[in-house]
Amino acid sequence: MTQPTTTITRDFAAPPNLVFRAWTEPRLLARWFLPTGFTNALCEVDLRPEGAFRVHMRAPDGQVYPTQGRYLEVHEPDSIVYIDTWDDDRAENLPVQISIDFEARDEGTRLVLTSLFASETHRDEVLAQGVADGWEMFFRNLDNLLTALD
Repeated sequence: MTQPTTTITRDFAAPPNLVFRAWTEPRLLARWFLPTGFTNALCEVDLRPEGAFRVHMRAPDGQVYPTQGRYLEVHEPDSIVYIDTWDDDRAENLPVQISIDFEARDEGTRLVLTSLFASETHRDEVLAQGVADGWEMFFRNLDNLLTALD
């Protein structure tokens, strides 16, 4: 039985090496990997297989939403595979495996993000929390950052 997945594809008008850097360098990641109106409370990246990352997002009301992950594969600037979960002890803390491919295109980069879930129920619960809309918001932030860096 195969595990359920979701895939999001997004095109960016920047080369793969720059999109990869924005995803993996803490000073850049901290600028876009958060909801609009939030600030970054913590951004740490140890970019290597078995290395970890932590990103804590602070809401305007001061509430912090902590995430963490562990890199499984890093192939600069082509792809990253990591395990993603909350950085706390909440009950719904099931990990999601994320695979990101950075594909060169004439106009820039096609990013393909595939999420692998533990079960269909897990996938449905995560999607019901609005994660697809969240990724779209993050990608708009990333697009704005890449345009500013260009």
